[in-house]
Amino acid sequence: MRAPITVILTMLIFLTGCHKKDVPVLSSEKAITAFLLPSSSNPGLPGNTSIVVSADSIIIRVPKGTDITHLTPTIKFNGVKISPASDRPQDFANGVQYTVTAQDGSSHTYYVAVRSLNQTKSILTFELRPSENPGLTETIKSIISNDTIIIPFGSIPLSSLRPHIIHTGVRISPDSAETESFIRPLQYVVVAEDGTTATYTVFASANASLYVGSDDGYFYCLNAASGGLRWKFATGGAIRSSSTLSNNIVFFGSNDGWLYALDAATGTLKWKKSMQAAVPSCPLISNGALYIYANPIMYALDPATGAVKWQRSTGGFYETTVFPLIANGILYFALFDGYHTVNAWDTATGNDIWGYDSGIGRVAPLVIDGTLYASDEFRKFIALNALTGAIIYTTGTVDYGTKTRLATGDGHIFLGDTHLNGFDPPTGNMIWSFASYGTTGMGYQDASGIVVGLFSTPVFYKGVIYAGNNDGLTYAVDAATGKLKWVSGNTISEHAAATIATVANDVVYAGNGDKGITAFDAESGTPKWTFLTQGLVYSGACVVDWQNNAHTSGESGNYN
Repeated sequence: MRAPITVILTMLIFLTGCHKKDVPVLSSEKAITAFLLPSSSNPGLPGNTSIVVSADSIIIRVPKGTDITHLTPTIKFNGVKISPASDRPQDFANGVQYTVTAQDGSSHTYYVAVRSLNQTKSILTFELRPSENPGLTETIKSIISNDTIIIPFGSIPLSSLRPHIIHTGVRISPDSAETESFIRPLQYVVVAEDGTTATYTVFASANASLYVGSDDGYFYCLNAASGGLRWKFATGGAIRSSSTLSNNIVFFGSNDGWLYALDAATGTLKWKKSMQAAVPSCPLISNGALYIYANPIMYALDPATGAVKWQRSTGGFYETTVFPLIANGILYFALFDGYHTVNAWDTATGNDIWGYDSGIGRVAPLVIDGTLYASDEFRKFIALNALTGAIIYTTGTVDYGTKTRLATGDGHIFLGDTHLNGFDPPTGNMIWSFASYGTTGMGYQDASGIVVGLFSTPVFYKGVIYAGNNDGLTYAVDAATGKLKWVSGNTISEHAAATIATVANDVVYAGNGDKGITAFDAESGTPKWTFLTQGLVYSGACVVDWQNNAHTSGESGNYN
């Protein structure tokens, strides 16, 4: 009886073991491996829609304005089923829960939320730090206004600077870790999470504001770094008077016959005075008085009110533009016609001190170390004793100047006419002469009879003479040799535009033949910006830097 029982037990164990081996093990996997919103089933969505899948949530970021009440996802998952099913449209306005069920019957729920992509894309700070820019002694913080960034630098090289930038958005180009040249304006592009961009233009400049008049009758205040308009003031005529700044008031004349005084910050009129004639001359401020010429009267005015201190006729008849100069406590000016060719008047009374009477005064006088330099109609370069008017010498020249002012630098004197000329002051000998493209390329007159090739008042700066010309170009000429360094533009305008240059902190500002004013890099002539008006810009600009120093054109009596 025992043997059969043993056999039966053995068979039962064998059969039981075989039965367990055949039972499948049910999987507990229940995970979403991919959650997609293909553009084919979701028109309007970009193909690279951002979707982040985590342990129990799925965040979808779509462009702002996307209709999220009807999105159709394609879902890949591990498990036996998912609910709601894949490729079925859903309303995600309040979120949707997806449940994945495993083989073993267990489940896992994912919460799916749709969010709009962030559109923020701003530069918050833009700085030049000493740690990243050897040679800097302190951090230079920029001025950010709308899409413009101004770096108010001093005298630092602009060719290799590394800015420190803090911004919103996902990235910026160029990257803040990159070293860049800011000789020209540079653009930075900030990219937001939603792919939209914001472009900032960065200007590096020691200069803050620029004041200039135009033939369109407006007087403009511009951002000297970027050329952006700060304000403008309307007059009743063309403005060819170069402006002068004093005590935060900017002074200029208009061909409407008025002299204007405006608040430099706002453009608000402080006062204006009728001059009974067009006022193309530049005001001169000295020792509490404003001196201005309006044919045929020379005025001394109170700068605060415009009240007349004294006025006197010069005897001029044809003269329109006169540039007064004060030196040694004496008011000097030259006349095309009038009582004297060169005049020396008492600044307090307007009375004569002396007068020079040979020929016709062609350039505004220049006083250096007690000697007055000028020229007359008879192609003479003249030197006079500034206190007595006694002749020191007269010498023949090629040109004698046309309503311009002399300039000085590196021991020389410079005069502009159909040529730029350099003179040796002790002897009056010409050391070099440079002809404009207008003179050499077009002759002395264009088809309309306008004399083309006349230089404006030259300005000396760091060994270079800068001058505009009525051929529409601006020239940079080596002051020692008379050799051309650069010229702006590559064509000659047939319309005269007697531009007048102002140089401030390595930037040249001058009118152009395209009804506007351009800022150039003084070393290379590279344009930085151009501001267009509705008329030609004949007047010289007054430029104020970040230290509130005023830089005036060669036509200003304050220049010398």
